[in-house]
Amino acid sequence: MARSLSVDEIIAELPRRLAGVSVLTTEFRQAFESQKASIGLDGAAVYVAHPLQNRTTAELHRWAEAAVDEILQMIARDQSKTKMRETA
Repeated sequence: MARSLSVDEIIAELPRRLAGVSVLTTEFRQAFESQKASIGLDGAAVYVAHPLQNRTTAELHRWAEAAVDEILQMIARDQSKTKMRETA
């Protein structure tokens, strides 16, 4: 099940070693990258077109279908990094 987490919640989840990716609109790229750098978070992110609000259900479904492959690739990459850390 997907859910929305703040950066602080993401950091709290790190000890559990769960693979994940942040999905944000391009409007928030600079702010998120800056916040990640300031706290030392090496988190995966996928940026999608802005804005998402005021979209129809059909438009949101098309957006999700267009983004899902990249999101899954980032989760798989993050999971493989976690496995490497566990075996090191």
